[in-house]
Amino acid sequence: MSIDMNISDRYKEISRLSGASEEIVRAVLRACQQTAAKSLQGGNEVTIPGLVTFIPTVKSNIDIQKQDVTKYVGIRAKASQSLTALMNDPNRNKYVSEGKSIVEDLEDNLNYMSESDIQAKNAGIRLRQIGSLT
Repeated sequence: MSIDMNISDRYKEISRLSGASEEIVRAVLRACQQTAAKSLQGGNEVTIPGLVTFIPTVKSNIDIQKQDVTKYVGIRAKASQSLTALMNDPNRNKYVSEGKSIVEDLEDNLNYMSESDIQAKNAGIRLRQIGSLT
């Protein structure tokens, strides 16, 4: 069983769980985004407790035809240990289908990936890096 939330649904759910108005939730998350961007621009990691740590990285985009390499700033994200633990706790996960493990249910719900995406991921290939393959 999957609980698919769009951004608006996420705001409403956070509002419901926290008791704060949706306006306050939106304002807090906007402020969080602004402070995170400022820290990342300064080359600092950003941790949002209980959720994620964002790590700024320098990446390269290779244009074979122009024989050019362009560097840009990317962001890597690492889930917090507490979020990972919650994801793997069968006693706390209300959204897992009857008779399935969390991993099996998640695999079933990851239907947005095409077979070629899955094969490329398993082979360690990022198709968006190779323009002629996308």
